[in-house]
Amino acid sequence: MHSLPFLGLEGDFASVAESRIVVVPIPLEKTTTYQQGTKNAPTALLKASEYLEFYDAYFGQQTCRVGIGTDRSLDCRPPLKQCIAHIYERSLYWFEQHKFPFFIGGEHSVSIGVFQALKEKFGSVTILQIDAHADLRNSYHGSPFNHACVMARARDCGHNIVQCGVRALSQEEALLIDNDPQITCYYDHDDSWKTKQLKKVVEDVKGPVYLTIDVDGLNPHDMPATGTPVPGGLNWNEINHLLDSLFSKAEVIGADICELKPHKFFKHCDFYAATLAYRIMGHKAKQAGWKLKGDVLSEQL
Repeated sequence: MHSLPFLGLEGDFASVAESRIVVVPIPLEKTTTYQQGTKNAPTALLKASEYLEFYDAYFGQQTCRVGIGTDRSLDCRPPLKQCIAHIYERSLYWFEQHKFPFFIGGEHSVSIGVFQALKEKFGSVTILQIDAHADLRNSYHGSPFNHACVMARARDCGHNIVQCGVRALSQEEALLIDNDPQITCYYDHDDSWKTKQLKKVVEDVKGPVYLTIDVDGLNPHDMPATGTPVPGGLNWNEINHLLDSLFSKAEVIGADICELKPHKFFKHCDFYAATLAYRIMGHKAKQAGWKLKGDVLSEQL
């Protein structure tokens, strides 16, 4: 299905074939609880992105000139297990094309298919998870592919897991975290890890890294448009410090943003998510040393 182009880009800068970065919209919503609406997130984020400046003063460049293509939206009408298989296939394709794929959910179950593709292409990697929830339940509401089981499936794939900002979990999940060396969790209530520009978090990162962001990991004062806006979480400066530390140490090979629930009274959240996505892309462009294509793009005042 046709998708709106990220940033409203046109021509060579939006060519999927020529771009370094590929945005993959996945409007998945099968297992959400409490509040629904994640199926509308990819379109809302892409619409909001049209109002971002091409120029990011943080990097002093128009990051979009490395090329940001937008893939067709994944058809999420089939059953959940089939959707995850399709996400796996699409993810693996873009990893094999040596692109930096940026997946826009949809509910967090989107990441399960990506984790499977990561295992196929790279073997064991580190998953850095920003999230209010541990998502380590083996099954929830009768499904192992529920959004509450995302990191359990990452664990099954053999990936190392570093969690950041967790503040809502079951006792069974807490016990698993305490006893599994594959999992490192930085709880939100212990803010000692937030000092020194969050460098402590990335000390546990090993090898290639995939970044998965559930927007409920952010402070609900800034990001109320999510299904479960849990008190606490990272603010804008903190998440930027974390990105600084992460990209200065590790090779980041892909990312996603999930669980945005667009709301007519919280349009700023769509813009926030789009800005965060573009900031991550800027970090990747800087880390990889990608050259900017063409001349400076005109931005209408």
